[in-house]
Amino acid sequence: MSDAAPLLGVHFWNPARSPGYPVPTLFVEHVYTHPTGDRQRHWLEMAGRCRVLRDAGHRVLLKVKFRVGVDQPRTEAELDAYLHGLEALAPRFGDIDVTFGNEPNWRRSKAEDPSVSPAWMARVFNGAGTEPGNPWNALQVWRTHAASPCRVFVTPTGPFAPRGGRPSAEVEQSPWARYSAEFWERCRDAARDSWSRRFQGVALHAYARTGANGESHGGRHEPWRDPRDGLGRRWGSNVMQTWDEALRAVGLGRKPVVIAEYNARTDGPSAAAYPAGLLPNAFAYACAVFGRRLQGLAWFVDANGDGHWRDEALADGVGRMAEADADFRRVWA
Repeated sequence: MSDAAPLLGVHFWNPARSPGYPVPTLFVEHVYTHPTGDRQRHWLEMAGRCRVLRDAGHRVLLKVKFRVGVDQPRTEAELDAYLHGLEALAPRFGDIDVTFGNEPNWRRSKAEDPSVSPAWMARVFNGAGTEPGNPWNALQVWRTHAASPCRVFVTPTGPFAPRGGRPSAEVEQSPWARYSAEFWERCRDAARDSWSRRFQGVALHAYARTGANGESHGGRHEPWRDPRDGLGRRWGSNVMQTWDEALRAVGLGRKPVVIAEYNARTDGPSAAAYPAGLLPNAFAYACAVFGRRLQGLAWFVDANGDGHWRDEALADGVGRMAEADADFRRVWA
């Protein structure tokens, strides 16, 4: 097992094969403040999963979402409901990493819709734009009510998403880079205004672009090949470099980062698009880009828990997922 191997992990734990995981491993899970069905049962199940993983020596990053189909609140009324949900949920969790919502810039809406703007999402995350003494935001509510201290990571934004932010000459001129840079800058400013709004790191997502059959952009070497779209914007695993540049541009270049999602689902499902050897290369590339700041990279997904990700699930072994699973274990060898 390499020294860096514990940084490699999975999204959506498959309990059926837990004895096969080395220790420690990064696990990414998610929970809803307003789930479909029995809320207490959902919370109890997710708290139990996280407790089992922590007791086994694993690291856990928990994404706390609003409700199915709406990962983050969009209005003041939804924000109030979300934050009251956090008050009740947080005491069940402790000694984990946590983030709030998921890829807000992928929500399809009119460009002027403020419900997904970087300003609004920074308001949700750590109270950006409100008085420094106002604790009514996700970070401060969670920190106040959690069972024990947790490390808080900024909400992951979506690469290749159409929603943009304000122009900046210091970042790549792609919508996803502009949106993220503005969002991160607003969160940074809020943290500077009040120590109680400070966060420990930034969660990121990245995806390979190997074509529908796994042969594009060098196949397994894709992370090192610098794929670009028609406008010259980074278009695959190299989005990690875009994130690094944007973080540095807004003064967050020393913050720890965790890649909470990674797979080959861009031009087609990973079951067809995954080339053997991709994951070790992607992991090495992430280490090269972020260095000691990298806190983990999680394949999305391990278990097909909700029935939507069979072609991405390592544990199911569909198509080339058997090769991806073998690569995952090879990194640990």
